[in-house]
Amino acid sequence: MLMTALVISTLALPAPLAAQQPAISTSQDDGTVSPGALTPEEQARIAQAQALVDQTMAQREAITVRLDSLARDFEDARAHSERLALELAQADGLIDRAEQDAQAAVDAQRNQIRSAYMQPGMDLARVSGAFLLAPDASSALHSTAVMQRVAANRADTAEAVLRGGQQVVSDVGTTRGIANGTAAAMADLEDLSDSFNAALDDASVQVEQAEAMLAAAEVDAQDAAEARADAAAAAAAVSNAGAAPLIGVTGTSPVRQATINGGTQWMTCPLGQPNGFIDSWGFPRSGGRSHQGTDMFAAYGMPLYAAADATVGRITNGGLGGLAVRITDDLGNRYYYAHLSATYVTEGQRVSVGELIGANGNSGNARTTPPHLHIQFHPGGGGPVNPYPLMAALCR
Repeated sequence: MLMTALVISTLALPAPLAAQQPAISTSQDDGTVSPGALTPEEQARIAQAQALVDQTMAQREAITVRLDSLARDFEDARAHSERLALELAQADGLIDRAEQDAQAAVDAQRNQIRSAYMQPGMDLARVSGAFLLAPDASSALHSTAVMQRVAANRADTAEAVLRGGQQVVSDVGTTRGIANGTAAAMADLEDLSDSFNAALDDASVQVEQAEAMLAAAEVDAQDAAEARADAAAAAAAVSNAGAAPLIGVTGTSPVRQATINGGTQWMTCPLGQPNGFIDSWGFPRSGGRSHQGTDMFAAYGMPLYAAADATVGRITNGGLGGLAVRITDDLGNRYYYAHLSATYVTEGQRVSVGELIGANGNSGNARTTPPHLHIQFHPGGGGPVNPYPLMAALCR
């Protein structure tokens, strides 16, 4: 597997909030300006705004943790269900083979009897007994042939038939057990899916409400700071501190500098906040496939963004991925966005980092799952590499 060297740097996050970013190597522009002389009232109003920033950040963190936890529960249940489905298919195959083996044994016994009739032997003892018991000579010859041919293989054939029958019974029992487990797993998965959908919608509402409160606080802080020119910069710092990391359904995540295999560029999370995801690389999928991406769950219609300055490649609609967009960044790395509900770009179009390119959905084979973005990461345009480390760095 291709190894990807990844370094992320954060752009323009003030010191009090930068500590809440992912535990990765970061650098920042500290634009903090001394607040200057503020009246007690102004200081109190700005402190109140900063407290609200802290509160909304804590709320955002709690929402993210909850969605990630729900994503793990759903992914684990989905993997369990897929494994059971594969085992059920294999068990059905075992039953078919066992039934075929049992039928072959029965057919072999019939053929032996038929062969005995067609090629009668003349064992003296059997002939004598057959003649003594048979009503006529013809019947005696037939009985002698049957006894002579069947006696040689009767024990082996009967044992084969018995083994085949026992195997069928055993496999049927196994299959019924797996089928019951599969039905229970599917029911659990459906319940989890419903709960997850509700949680995604609730999380979006909560973030919208938090952003509305924060916007009001920022206006209040700005009004207070307008009384003194040297306080305006401090109020702007408070405003920027709240706006950068708190992302709702209409904004992008902070732009960060990412170094991938020696190439550096500005990048952002491809999916609007809030969202939930885990490292699901290699998890089982239908048809015996393994997962070669990261499923990022968010409310239906959540905006999707260009992860970097890029060129839009093929846009397709059908198959497993449903409505899907491919973009290639200026370093040659390719990103595959699948299961979209809408696209807002055209093939060959140039897009900037953070530019709107589509909307989250559940098209393709994701129809029975909560809406999510399946994203694949192809460094240098090659084969897929686990995108989770990059997504966690950009989105958390």
